[in-house]
Amino acid sequence: MGVRGRAARRRVRPRAVLAGLALVLVGCSNGGQEPDGAQSPAAETPGVPTSSSAELPAETSLTEPGTELELGERGSAIYSPDGDRTSVLAVTITAVRTGSAEDFTNFAMSKAEQRSSIYYVDAALRNAGEQALGGAAVPLYAVDRSGASVPPTNLVGRFKPCAGGGVLPPGFEPTARTRTCLLYLLPRGSRPVAVQMGDADGEIAWSVPADDIEPAAGRDDQRPGG
Repeated sequence: MGVRGRAARRRVRPRAVLAGLALVLVGCSNGGQEPDGAQSPAAETPGVPTSSSAELPAETSLTEPGTELELGERGSAIYSPDGDRTSVLAVTITAVRTGSAEDFTNFAMSKAEQRSSIYYVDAALRNAGEQALGGAAVPLYAVDRSGASVPPTNLVGRFKPCAGGGVLPPGFEPTARTRTCLLYLLPRGSRPVAVQMGDADGEIAWSVPADDIEPAAGRDDQRPGG
């Protein structure tokens, strides 16, 4: 499997990693169980790809660290979410969409969260290595214009605008594929300029031009500023 990409033209240097949050569906009771279709909470923060050695299938190649990709291109990196598992995670960022606080009428949000700039990132994932990655956090961060690196906000409860969540499915054995959507709450007035695999400088990143961010549903005339 080849990886399409090009050498980085401009790298975003994450200045800081903002803490991840969790939003919980309110007004539902199911005998102490999660609501039907609930997303399982992810690890506190996504894991980070690593350059450590790993056994690669013959048809698998890795994306050069520091490569800047466009939306729709695939990047692959060795991923070791814990000390016991190391595999290769292939990622394609398929879309970045603007969200709205109105999407969260059934979730408990603080006033600060309601003032956030809300974005959804759609991604296609494949286990291109030799070990299972089930239950591992999806290691994708949004990078804003200040250079801050923001992990996804986890959801507990059904959320149609952005279904999937920040955890790989149970099992997720070699060759397994999945699609997911990740929610990011950025500082008010900010927008993502990149989606990065890991939170360190020099990681694989997908550039996100303002014109490529899809507007919120029903607001086609409004796009984030550059």
